[in-house]
Amino acid sequence: PENELIAHDYLSVGVEFDDGQDFTYIWSHDLPVGTTFRCPIPRWTPIETHTVVRTGTRELGTWVNEEQDVFADYKKHIKGDARNILRVWLLAVTIFQRRAGVCRYEDIRMESPSGKLKIL
Repeated sequence: PENELIAHDYLSVGVEFDDGQDFTYIWSHDLPVGTTFRCPIPRWTPIETHTVVRTGTRELGTWVNEEQDVFADYKKHIKGDARNILRVWLLAVTIFQRRAGVCRYEDIRMESPSGKLKIL
């Protein structure tokens, strides 16, 4: 499972907040949806939190829609003082199991009371 250092390979969408915390959304092979954990890489443990939004292989190869309340997730799991999002990025980590991963993202947007911002 991705919450163990030796298997911490994943593809995700990450969000960086103005308090230095990162929050990523992953599709796990084994961990149940809703599982949230701090990064098992010691340098990143104090900075990065991951949450599982999809699991298993049943939907692989199909387009799926995902919508998350990023600030609600931040408040629930990180409980910090962030007020703004600084960055959104895509992550691909394969250094532990040395395998390939493939994913496609489309129409990534951030929405706030003041409007929408298309990311990708």
